[in-house]
Amino acid sequence: MVLFLPFSIVCIVRPLALKPRFILVIMDLLLMALVVVAASSASAVVYLTHNGSQDANWNAVCQQYTDFCQVSSMAVVVSFVAALFLACLVVVSSVALKRT
Repeated sequence: MVLFLPFSIVCIVRPLALKPRFILVIMDLLLMALVVVAASSASAVVYLTHNGSQDANWNAVCQQYTDFCQVSSMAVVVSFVAALFLACLVVVSSVALKRT
């Protein structure tokens, strides 16, 4: 996020500069991909805590730790909602870039 700040300042100072705005769109796409990857890996871990894995000899732990499973499931849902918001941000940024 700190890397985005100089490009954001350039876009505020020079609103008609297209290259910094295009770089911001690319960075938004990279950030969205990172959030989707993190949410997907977290959902795999939550799936293993709920169901376990017979092949790996992992037992389901949600019978013992119900609060952990509820909180981790909600965290995964919030992560995917954040990815959806970032996808909307990329679309809005692209449309704004095209209009200028």
